[in-house]
Amino acid sequence: MLRLNNDAWCDDPSVLKAHAITYFSELFTTSSRALPREDFCDGFSRIPHERLYELIRVVTLEEVRDVVFSMDPFKASGADGFQTVFFQRNWSTVGESVHRFAHDFFTTRVLPDDANRTLLVLIPKVPNPEKISQFRPIGLCTVLYKVVTKILVNRLKPFLSDWNKAWMAINVDLEKAYDRLE
Repeated sequence: MLRLNNDAWCDDPSVLKAHAITYFSELFTTSSRALPREDFCDGFSRIPHERLYELIRVVTLEEVRDVVFSMDPFKASGADGFQTVFFQRNWSTVGESVHRFAHDFFTTRVLPDDANRTLLVLIPKVPNPEKISQFRPIGLCTVLYKVVTKILVNRLKPFLSDWNKAWMAINVDLEKAYDRLE
């Protein structure tokens, strides 16, 4: 049961669903049509061409295994219902398939639609929330999606230290960054 915008209490699932969709659609829709400033990237160094291969090199079985075993085994599962622990405990059976999935993504640069299915869940920001604004949406991604993402992040890390000083110069409105994408 939640309060709607008119302060009336509501427990009708279809009304609450429509209310949540409207609220979060407006929250995550930009109000600006401004293009990024051209000088935004001036503080960032460019990745030298000779180092670009590090980002797109062939994915190895060891790289995929390291990523899978570095993940928290009991994090919430995605829309497919599998937690990381399943892949860790059954690595001898599923490892090659997980590697093939990651390899295919880095080779074709195409992610199958099912791998990107995300379960959206509303998490309360406060005890006993009464309004939709007191919830935060989170996306529960599949383990395979997380594996590909983590490989990308691991490959980008060496470049991020070069950009650290430029990032420090960016002023962030924390509440907006936390609750809204602009």
